[in-house]
Amino acid sequence: SAEGTAELTERLAGLTPLPYRVLGVQRGVRPAVRDRRPLLGRHPGLPWLSICGGFGSKGVSLAPRLAQLLADYLAGQGALWPEADVARYNKLYTADLLENKPTFKTFG
Repeated sequence: SAEGTAELTERLAGLTPLPYRVLGVQRGVRPAVRDRRPLLGRHPGLPWLSICGGFGSKGVSLAPRLAQLLADYLAGQGALWPEADVARYNKLYTADLLENKPTFKTFG
């Protein structure tokens, strides 16, 4: 937003006496999960699909290690961290999805 850009520009001005100019602005989304922990593992209804995401603001620090952990797991050479295992959300899927029929429960 314009307000966010103005705030960051103001902060930068407080950090350096050097002249600068903003050449452009980019924004991104940091996907996160309700419990603020990453998702790692096989999709419960689509076993050929693996998930490695939901890092939120910790993506730069967590993604390399968790990507390696997932690769090891898929190669049969390791286990997933329980706190990151996507299986913790299996209860949100219907039996149809777990049998490869895409039907989701509603959260309402």
